[in-house]
Amino acid sequence: MGSRRWSGLKLIGFSVWERRGGPGRNVTFPARSYSVNGERRSFALLRPIVDVTAQNTIRDRILEAYAEYEAQVTVVDA
Repeated sequence: MGSRRWSGLKLIGFSVWERRGGPGRNVTFPARSYSVNGERRSFALLRPIVDVTAQNTIRDRILEAYAEYEAQVTVVDA
């Protein structure tokens, strides 16, 4: 996927996952893991500049687009 800009964010990639504990999907964004005193931590590469809720907006739009794509594939396969 190419990069796009929303609210000061540059999207460089994402993954769509089926939720483990129930119905629905989740979207994750790239992160880098590192260790501090033996404890693993994660640094998100998609970080807000101004609007801290922008990541949720992007996540919602990705899930909407995925649902639309899935519906189109279902119609074509039928």
